[in-house]
Amino acid sequence: MGRCNPCNTHCRYSCGPQNDFCGAGSCDPADSVQAETASSAGALSSSPRLETLNDGLRHDWSIRKLEQALDPTVPRLGVRWSKYPQPQPAPVPTGSINDQSFYGLGDAPKGLKALYYYEDVAEMQRPCFVLEDGSSEWNTASDMCKAALHQNEYRNWNPFIVVFPLNERHIAAALTFAAQHRLCIATAGTGHEYNSRNSCPTGGILDKALAPAGAFRFGAGCIFAEMHAFSAKHNRVVASGWCSTVGMVGFHLGGGHGPFAPSLGLGVDNLLEIEVLQVGRDAKGQTVVHKKIASRHHNPQLFWAMRGGGGGVWGVILSMTIRAQAVPDGGLSRVFMNQSGTFCQDSRDFGYQWLRDMWTRFTAWQLRLNSKVSTQPAFFIDPSQYKATGDLCSVTWTSNFEYFYAGGQTDQDYVLFRDSLVDVLQTKPEVTQENNFKSAFECLLTMPPNKFLLSVTNPLPPPHPPSDAATGPQNSVLISRQAMETEFVSTMMNVLDICFKTLEHNDKTSPDSNGYRCGFHYLYTSLTGNLGSPQPGGTAISPGFRSALMLWNARTLTTQQSDDTLYKLGPNSYFSESSYVMHNWTARYWGHVT
Repeated sequence: MGRCNPCNTHCRYSCGPQNDFCGAGSCDPADSVQAETASSAGALSSSPRLETLNDGLRHDWSIRKLEQALDPTVPRLGVRWSKYPQPQPAPVPTGSINDQSFYGLGDAPKGLKALYYYEDVAEMQRPCFVLEDGSSEWNTASDMCKAALHQNEYRNWNPFIVVFPLNERHIAAALTFAAQHRLCIATAGTGHEYNSRNSCPTGGILDKALAPAGAFRFGAGCIFAEMHAFSAKHNRVVASGWCSTVGMVGFHLGGGHGPFAPSLGLGVDNLLEIEVLQVGRDAKGQTVVHKKIASRHHNPQLFWAMRGGGGGVWGVILSMTIRAQAVPDGGLSRVFMNQSGTFCQDSRDFGYQWLRDMWTRFTAWQLRLNSKVSTQPAFFIDPSQYKATGDLCSVTWTSNFEYFYAGGQTDQDYVLFRDSLVDVLQTKPEVTQENNFKSAFECLLTMPPNKFLLSVTNPLPPPHPPSDAATGPQNSVLISRQAMETEFVSTMMNVLDICFKTLEHNDKTSPDSNGYRCGFHYLYTSLTGNLGSPQPGGTAISPGFRSALMLWNARTLTTQQSDDTLYKLGPNSYFSESSYVMHNWTARYWGHVT
């Protein structure tokens, strides 16, 4: 959102002769800083060298002035969690004190502070979490680190200031501060952004005024757990992702796939109105913060761009109005099946050949799914015992098949898709669970508590520069029905072969300590490519996103391996689940400009 000045090698990832605007995290991490503000909390970043910014802000008066504008004496208790059955207001990293957000910081007696910043700028270049005297407790980190990192690992850049606003006036003060100091701004919702383009959440308000009319207006800090809890009280359901701690803003602005997408549409399809603050200058060059309403009737071009253009780009979001859909007749049904096997070279014990054959049956099954069914199969390969044994039978795989059905368990379609999945496995699964729920929130409460905790490495790994050999957080591709039918199986075979080859010829660039390229894959059919799914237009998402049947996330491939396999399945990838070293990223996110 902000200007990197001057535009030089310090912004080499996104700057060029025609473009001197850098996104959050784009500037060279060795020579830039960031700060955060929010209603969907945000990051303020600058391109000048650290010592330059430090000299400009060394005198605390400007920061203290901002802090006073944020009403620092008002308690900020919005992220404190009172445990189940109450919805989580923010993600909770594994190991956090008392299971509270921000590594326990959210449970401070007076709540979060209005503002955090690094008094010693050199601290920005050090990892937040380190082992001290054999201790692995999270509270070895400073409060600033806890506020800044939230849940994403330290990836070579770190915020300088973190701000927690409570209202529109606070956000305007933070935007004015950023403009006066020529700091870039990137907003964030919950930290579910895998490339560290943001890092902190915020509380949000629930406005019940529109509930009877078939739409809910949510404050920008809301996460899906809160939204589902509110919706259940009105016997409604809102479009959401699979994870309850994902925030509303990034999901809906990035496109938004999830368990209700095949029947209700993507996140962008359910977004009716956006309230946003933007910063500019008046005729005298003075900083001006102004509010806009974006909808089909107000600022329609901005509304088109925001629905699919991605989060943290257009301004600081204050609120969103979302469609409130009726719960399907019969409620919401869930099926979970589990099957595991080995890499034994024949078909015994669900060996490697059986696994390869299974993907052909799986593909045919996927192509028959209708708009009532959404899926998130997870496929894991565990080669950890191979180094010790040298036996392929010690390499194991597990497939977790999780499916949602918009309707009751007595529906003919439900019985058909459940039983045909057993045919794909050619056996009764090792684990089978079936449930029916009256609301999405009721379903959420049945999940194991650790499903909503965030596994973060401690101590955090050293920062690493982007490269084609690096493993991005997620290499994703959106797959059309045609590609699913003709190319998916052969591509999966190639990906399995990559894993197989690294068992004998280790890849030193792999994040796996043994040099393997195996790991896990998610195969989401939670889009609008199912038979009969709605596919409305009028949004900025790519054509490949709109018509995709499957989203494949492969989290262990290098960029080059993805280019050679995964990305050949389709020209588009998902903005919100992607690799930060992707080539030709603008076309992959939004299609070619015509």
